[in-house]
Amino acid sequence: MLKLLNRPKPYPNESLEQYIFRLTNNNGYVIQNTARLIKNASGISMNALGGAHREELKVTIMNLTGHKDVLYLFDPRKFYYRYQIIFDYSRTKVCSHCLLENDYCYSHWHFRHTLVCEKHQCLLIDRCRSCSELFSKKTLVAMHCTSCKVDIRYKVNNDNLIISRIYKSFFSCEELAELSNKMGELKPYFELYQEKSYKLWSKTRAFPISGLVELVNEVIDIFYNKEQFIHSMNKYLCNEINGESIQTIPYRIHQFLYHDKYPLFTSTFAESLLTQSKRFPSAVILCNLVDRLYRIKSTTIYQLTGKESMGIIFLRTSAHAIYLGRLEDVLALCDYKYS
Repeated sequence: MLKLLNRPKPYPNESLEQYIFRLTNNNGYVIQNTARLIKNASGISMNALGGAHREELKVTIMNLTGHKDVLYLFDPRKFYYRYQIIFDYSRTKVCSHCLLENDYCYSHWHFRHTLVCEKHQCLLIDRCRSCSELFSKKTLVAMHCTSCKVDIRYKVNNDNLIISRIYKSFFSCEELAELSNKMGELKPYFELYQEKSYKLWSKTRAFPISGLVELVNEVIDIFYNKEQFIHSMNKYLCNEINGESIQTIPYRIHQFLYHDKYPLFTSTFAESLLTQSKRFPSAVILCNLVDRLYRIKSTTIYQLTGKESMGIIFLRTSAHAIYLGRLEDVLALCDYKYS
């Protein structure tokens, strides 16, 4: 196999994708040329996902450059199917000051929780400072905005230090599985701060990084501070304007109400709902959700004598439900243990 004319050595803290971009720049190519070269040499797409394809891609790049160190470069796309929650695959973000100092990208910028440069205490950037064009692969190849040609390498103003709890919250995780689990635990807490805000962090590329830092800092504060968490939970329930709307909340976040997956969130929601139940006595909750929240079998509830007097009703959807105003009485009959 023929080798590339210019073959810079890979840096240990550089990702495979970023090294490919640097090879493209050093050889005067555009990214389409490099992709075609790799495809012709190995039959593997540069954007292939999954472990086996990515290992083959590394071997191809090693053969094109003669650098065995390519085999040890970190490659987030290898873990796409297993740990997708950990990485940003659509957002391209960098520290402009780091680029000015070293002229290459760091692999840890691929991580979703990396939004601030710890060294320079500044926000990472994902768009042009001049025209606000979002960065792309072409941007990292050329090291300038593809729209207005402004260089993305410049010294940042870090007079105002950025305070972020995000990086420190996940720094102690030593394995990808541990990091994935910890990030997964945060999901329901986004709902307490702002409805559907998890999607802003994980999917919506247009949401600015400054907004993401503020958002996730708030969520982390709720996650680690029990008193703040309980306060946020009660506020979340009390913000509903009437008894009819509070009964929709459990179904809005039903995917997070499992003791085995989100134990603290589920138990705290159950206690808060019970605390607020007298405020909205006419709202109803399905018996199977009571089972999920309070770990009381639906069959036990169905077998209660005097169902109507206990506030148990039969809905047109062929399901039993309980008026929130009688929930405490029903739980007492079922020997529910308050935490």
